[in-house]
Amino acid sequence: MRIITFAVNNYKSVRDSPQRSLTKGFNVVVGANNAGKTALAEALSLNFSSRPHRSLATAPTPGAVLNPESSIDLTFELDPGEIIDVLSTVNATFFVPATDQGTFNPELEIQAFREFCASTILLDCHFVGPNCTSAQLRHHVGLPVGATFNGPELRVNAETREFEVVTYRNGLQYRQQIGMQLAGILRQMVYMFRAERLNLAQFGYGPDRILLPDASNLAQVLNVLQANPSRFDALNGYLTTILPDIRRVILVPIPGNLVRVDLWSVDPKLEREDLAVPLADSGTGIGQVLAVLYVVLTSNYPRTIIIDEPQSFLHPGAVRKLIGILNSIPQHQYIVTTHSPGVVTAADLGKLLRVRKVQSESQVDELDWSYPASVDR
Repeated sequence: MRIITFAVNNYKSVRDSPQRSLTKGFNVVVGANNAGKTALAEALSLNFSSRPHRSLATAPTPGAVLNPESSIDLTFELDPGEIIDVLSTVNATFFVPATDQGTFNPELEIQAFREFCASTILLDCHFVGPNCTSAQLRHHVGLPVGATFNGPELRVNAETREFEVVTYRNGLQYRQQIGMQLAGILRQMVYMFRAERLNLAQFGYGPDRILLPDASNLAQVLNVLQANPSRFDALNGYLTTILPDIRRVILVPIPGNLVRVDLWSVDPKLEREDLAVPLADSGTGIGQVLAVLYVVLTSNYPRTIIIDEPQSFLHPGAVRKLIGILNSIPQHQYIVTTHSPGVVTAADLGKLLRVRKVQSESQVDELDWSYPASVDR
């Protein structure tokens, strides 16, 4: 899953951006302080509340009534077969619209949808704040909420990835468009990390393997990851490469059916668990690094990872090492905002965008990164 186009409307300093495109791999957003880079990142995270744009263009006189809705239009792209993986992450049913209601044949409709899922899928979405108000699968039948149609109700088996038929009913009330269901799930697969102390240090025991968008269940998913020693060792190796003072991350059971993230700064061979330091007592950027590494190492399909101003919570050397590791895992989509030339030169650029203020409005332009470009203008 990746975001391939977007257009932001009426959010903070962005009044009305034209449609811009993104690619897999690195998309770097540059600009001066207060240009609007973070506002753009927040909109792309799909986890924002309406904050109407304020300028002479929207409020020409005192007391002018502002449009209260902030929104973003974007298109998700899903790789062949990925939609099955996405739908299997939730225990929910969905309806397959019949391509010809007059001659409805459930078996044929399921087969047609299975073939559709085997192709690259585009999902056009409109979000008002964090809420998706419309979503349409490209080149597929979509019906509005409340419509009636003949169509099978299905569920994806999480283990076999096969369709399970819940019921065949004619004239069944269409409860939720499959595009809307997908949009809600995909929103949870967009991650944003910034300079803030996240509450990641401990979480309850559980079997979850998918990191939540706010990374709050990091301790739980890392605990599950320990069952895969090779991958857990790879995460530790990357962590030490980025932050050499950390020799190992471990998970410790604590009262209350909880598990806690601890960090070793001494050689694990010394067996000095008494010297381990809880993540809660460690530096701000460590939790973000652990969360980013977990997502890129464990996701079977591409994920969108937004990192806002990494140099604000990581040492420049650590930023370069993190970027270098992410360069080696290019199937994911990275959106990094920065005013640091070091980030631009370290990333294997796929797209370079510039945000700049023009008469109090943030404008988003695409730069030709094959030529030297200033990150400050």
